[in-house]
Parts: sequence; structure tokens; C-alpha cells
Amino acid sequence: MMKNKILKNIVTLIAFAPMAAHAIPVVVGGFGTDGATLESMPNENSVEQAAQVYYALDLPVSGDNNLKEIEVEQGIFECIEPKDGIHTMTSGCQFQSVGEIVSEDPTVVKFDPIISESIYNALSVDGIQRAGATTKEVANLKCTKFVSRGPNYSCLLSDVAAMQMEIDDN
Repeated sequence: MMKNKILKNIVTLIAFAPMAAHAIPVVVGGFGTDGATLESMPNENSVEQAAQVYYALDLPVSGDNNLKEIEVEQGIFECIEPKDGIHTMTSGCQFQSVGEIVSEDPTVVKFDPIISESIYNALSVDGIQRAGATTKEVANLKCTKFVSRGPNYSCLLSDVAAMQMEIDDN
């Protein structure tokens, strides 16, 4: 089910590509339990990070996996409910969004401002105020609302397995 939504959103992004004046960077990835091996990926603590993000998202749940999901034109971000397995806890978060990989080691992804705003607003953690910005941080997810020149949002997600592709307008 998650793969179908990711493919649907990639098709939507491609449909909007002709309106762009340049290539659109799209990132796809995730972190948490690898469905094939039940191992934590990409790091040993990825399952715990996914669980923390899941519980910090103040969103309604849906589906058999009690999915928490943010879906906007610029992409999706979704996490499944943590569950105790036979040998280990399972949990995971996936994303497909306009954005970019800003660091390869460890992998850090920066999301588009529109999906960043939705993620920021869904986080139930208290924000830390600094000059001109408020930051909400949980596990490997850090979202900031900048107030100078009107609200602008940015989310960075670190320690993820991700790839970036460019959708060209040609």
C-alpha cells in the first residue's frame, strides 16, 4: 500500500514538472525495520528512532498498521505503529518528497518547505525558540519554523536510507 502511494506521488510530481523552470529534486527513502530481514536499517537505533517519530506525530491513525501519514502535493511522510515482534520491535517511517540529500555520511535529507510545514505542525513536542526561529526535534527529525520575512519551514531527517532523483522539465 505504501509503495502505491509513493508511485502515485512520483507521477503527480512528474505531472507538475512542466510547470517548473528547472529540474525538481525528489528524495525517496526511509528508516526503521527492513521488511525482508527484520533488521534495523540503516543504523542499529533506526527502529527506536522511527518509534519516537511515530509517537511524536499528532495525527489520526489509519489502516491495519495504524499508519500516521502526511500527504501533500510535494510528497508523503508516513510511519507505522511500533509493535513487539518475536525477537525485536518493528517500526518504520518512509518518505517521498520534493527535497534533496544534503549530506551523504550520515545521510541527511532536507524536505520541501510545504511538506516541512505539515510535519512541523504535526509534531507534538515543544519547540525551542531561538532568535527568528522555533525548532521541534525528535529522534533523527529536526523541523524549524523561521519567522523572518513570513513563516518558512525546513525539516532535516538524518540517518536514513535515501536516494535522490531529478525530474526534468524537458
